[in-house]
Amino acid sequence: GRKFYKQNFKGADPYKLEVVADESGNEIPTTLSPAKDKLAYVLFFGGMLLMVVGTMTTSIPIIIWAFLPAIIGVYAGIISYKDAINAMDWDTILLVSCTMPLTTAITKTGADAIIASACRFLLFGNTSLIAVGAVMFIMPLIVTQFMSDTATANIFQALGVAIGMQVGIDPRILICAANIAGLASMATPMASGQAALSFNTGGYSMGEYCKTSLLSLISLFIIYMIWMPIAAGFFA
Repeated sequence: GRKFYKQNFKGADPYKLEVVADESGNEIPTTLSPAKDKLAYVLFFGGMLLMVVGTMTTSIPIIIWAFLPAIIGVYAGIISYKDAINAMDWDTILLVSCTMPLTTAITKTGADAIIASACRFLLFGNTSLIAVGAVMFIMPLIVTQFMSDTATANIFQALGVAIGMQVGIDPRILICAANIAGLASMATPMASGQAALSFNTGGYSMGEYCKTSLLSLISLFIIYMIWMPIAAGFFA
C-alpha cells in the first residue's frame, strides 16, 4: 500500500529488500540466475496461455495445463518442491472439496426448491436472467466484505447451481457471479486477512477502504451484467 511503503521503505535499497536469511542466519539473495529468471517468466506467462488455449482447443483438463509449468519449475530449480507444497492454498482446497457435496445435499433433500422459492419471493416472482443474475452477484458481493472470500464464493456456487436448475437458468452463469463477487473482498478490513493486516500498519481508515474499492466493485457489477446475457447465448 501507498502509506505503508512511504512510511517503511521509501529510499530503501531494493536489493536489501530482496534478501533473506538461511538456516544459519547468514543473509542470502533470493534472486535467480539470469537464465532461470527468464525461464520463470516463460513458465508463468506460458502457463496462463496454455490454460486458456489448451482448454479451448483440446479436451485435456485445465489442471494438466496448470501442472506442466509448475512441475517444470520444480525440476529446473526455480522453486523447491517444499516451497511448492507450502505455496498451495490448503484452505481453498479443503473448502472446495468440502463444499462440493453441499450441492448434492441441497438437491437430494429438496432444499433447492425452497431456495428457489425464496429467490422468487425476493424478486416478486421475476425469475428473468437479469434479475436472478443481479441478485446472485450482489448477495455474495456484500457477504464477502465480512467473511472469508473463499468460503463465500463456494457457498454461493452451491446456491447458484440450486437456483439455476430450479428457475431454468444455466447454473454456470450464476457460478461465475458467485466467483467474481465472492472474491471481490476489498471494501472493509474484515474482508480478507491482507486487508486486516494492512489496516493498522498502513494507517488507513474504514472510509478509505470503502472509497477506494467502490469504483472497482461497481465496475465489476456493470461488466458482469453486460457479460451475462452474452454468456447465456454462448452457453446455450
